[in-house]
Amino acid sequence: MYIFIEYIMVQYNCDKCNKNFDKKDSYLKHLNRITPCVKITDKIELIKLELLENYNNNIKNIEKKIKKDFEIKFNTYKIEKNKILQEQNNILIKTISDMQTEQKNLINRLNALETFIIKNININNDFINDELQNGGAIEGLQFENQLSNELKKYNINVYFDKEITKKYGKSSAGVDIVIKYNNNLITLQCKREIKLGSLKDVNHFIIGSQIIEKKENIKPKLYWISKVAPNKSALESLELYNITIITDINSKNCLKKCIDNIKKDMDIKDEILKK
Repeated sequence: MYIFIEYIMVQYNCDKCNKNFDKKDSYLKHLNRITPCVKITDKIELIKLELLENYNNNIKNIEKKIKKDFEIKFNTYKIEKNKILQEQNNILIKTISDMQTEQKNLINRLNALETFIIKNININNDFINDELQNGGAIEGLQFENQLSNELKKYNINVYFDKEITKKYGKSSAGVDIVIKYNNNLITLQCKREIKLGSLKDVNHFIIGSQIIEKKENIKPKLYWISKVAPNKSALESLELYNITIITDINSKNCLKKCIDNIKKDMDIKDEILKK
């Protein structure tokens, strides 16, 4: 007869942390340890908190990286933008400088041409004839020069070209000739091109006349001399002022009309011819 003895392994389980022990003394030590074990629910919460903290840290790191990348790219954009703007500004400055140089050269050439014409062309003869001539700036200068010389034969004050800007300032440049006698004042604009005078030309002339009026404290009579009448808007602007418009395609006839009208308006007699 045989007797079988079966040994069953007993396991001890901690209700708190759910840990298993094979030996009772190990189990008891676990229960009586100085630092108590953590409840399984608390442990889960700790794990959750740890995961949440890791997640938040990862998010913050990602945000920092994105922000840093953005700042780098934005700063690069700003640098490139400023570089392009500087290049455009340099091109603009160079263009303006070139234009100013070209303008200065052109003014010098025009001044040299004007000086040459005044010194070398005898405009006191019959050079201004019945023909259309050049129909532009040179003819206009010849006409103005002869008109001023004819008027200077009388004992009156006549200012022409640079004499006007010297006496009244650069803003009076829209006026070609100024005539002053006793308490009378005439400002004259001469356009000998074969084209309609524009509103811009008229306004330039009117502004110059107003500046001279203010300096002399005399209301001037305005003269507009041209081959053809100004355009509609320019004519309407001129009609607002005390103005005489003389249009004649023939320079010689136009010159005579100007002198006759000026002598009449200013009551200039032949007796006051300079000796």
